[in-house]
Amino acid sequence: DSGSGGRVSCARGLVSGHVGSVMFGAQRGSLGTRGRPAEPQLALVTGGHGDHALPLEWPTDVDDFTFCTTTFSTTDGEMVLRSVQRLDVMDNPAVVDVVSGVKLWEGSVDLARHLAGMLPGQAGLGGRVLELGAGHGLPGLMAIMRHGAHVDFHDLSKDVLEQVTAVNIVANGAASSPRLIHGLWQELFRSEGVETYDVVMAAEAIYNVDAYKDLSDLLGRCLGDGGVAWFAGKRFYFGCGGGTISFAAHLRERGFSVHVARTFEDGLSNVREILQISADDAAHRPDSVVKRRRL
Repeated sequence: DSGSGGRVSCARGLVSGHVGSVMFGAQRGSLGTRGRPAEPQLALVTGGHGDHALPLEWPTDVDDFTFCTTTFSTTDGEMVLRSVQRLDVMDNPAVVDVVSGVKLWEGSVDLARHLAGMLPGQAGLGGRVLELGAGHGLPGLMAIMRHGAHVDFHDLSKDVLEQVTAVNIVANGAASSPRLIHGLWQELFRSEGVETYDVVMAAEAIYNVDAYKDLSDLLGRCLGDGGVAWFAGKRFYFGCGGGTISFAAHLRERGFSVHVARTFEDGLSNVREILQISADDAAHRPDSVVKRRRL
């Protein structure tokens, strides 16, 4: 397979249109009732535990932002997703730590494209989904709008979740009840009775080999029995040491089943791949996780 994964264009403000069957309002400054996610309101969940949930108001000024639109091919037509261009953050050296979550990375588009090409609800996508290091959250948005999933969006940065992820959720009229989770990978989902997911996914999260153990531990804690994970990234991240080849080898050493689900070669960047991961072998599960439950 080849190609960048979608046609991209940018425009200021939220314009009228549709994404799948979900309509959003054409009036500037208002999304209308059909464009708002269903109740309960979005909650910001610290460390993945509901007892620390904080209320988060929906963005109401999305017409003040510039959005890019990316078109994805599906089995029955096309879908369009919007992603906010936070140039105010990108140009501000005081918030350089959140820039990685503000940029729309190739792997995010690749992973959303992969989900767009699947039949609705296929491979557990109609169930509970966790997107790690979500940033713009295009894969999670595709899981909601194409597959009807219940998605939790995670990012290290609370600011990225509030200023980027939440804005995109509203701008795309994502009509489920997503949660936003922030915190370090190694701190998430450590309590007994930890919630599990049918699907866990991440884009461009494997550039540093030092993160591999935390990521594989996290998969062991939160990927449900029979669940699947997709990790999109480059074969090699030159200068960083990571990549799909070395991450796949690490996962296999820990008892996961891994294969390359899709390859992207466009001649413009390093070869990119999507790894499909399953956790049927319980040998990798952390001993501290005694009980597991599905919500």
